[in-house]
Amino acid sequence: MTILVNDILSEQNENKDNIKKSKEVICPNCKGNARIKFENYKIKLYECENNHIYKDIQLNEFNKLQSIDESQIICDNCKTNNKSETFNKQFYICNTCNIKLCPMCKSKHDINHYIIDYELKNYFCKFHNGQKYTSYCKNCKLNICFSCSEKHDGHEIIYYQKIYLRKKKK
Repeated sequence: MTILVNDILSEQNENKDNIKKSKEVICPNCKGNARIKFENYKIKLYECENNHIYKDIQLNEFNKLQSIDESQIICDNCKTNNKSETFNKQFYICNTCNIKLCPMCKSKHDINHYIIDYELKNYFCKFHNGQKYTSYCKNCKLNICFSCSEKHDGHEIIYYQKIYLRKKKK
């Protein structure tokens, strides 16, 4: 009986190691980037790529909804390896094919494709490989790079700005 309990506790601890807090605001359903709004002391998550909407989230519930189970990030090529099992939890995404790749499958993947670290997938344009997102199109609800901006002429664009902090002179 004790062995069974220890196995269950061990399994629960392993599952906790697979859970991490997202660095970006994400949709609790599809785990894609989402916008956040505060209304009447509650949180609203909206405008993810699948248009899910979550309203009236209590502040103490928000953190639970921002967790990612890395064991659910599975290689689209071999369909067996997941992010939580790889060395240093390293995983990739092919921007050309738009598929997730484990390190083994990445080494066999087309070298002419643009492959990036999975953790950086929300920072690089899917259409213009290597270009970082520079703005957000409110009409299309998309992050866009400099090259994408031509297709969004006349749209309402929010431009990202880098903030530099300077030390005060003494």
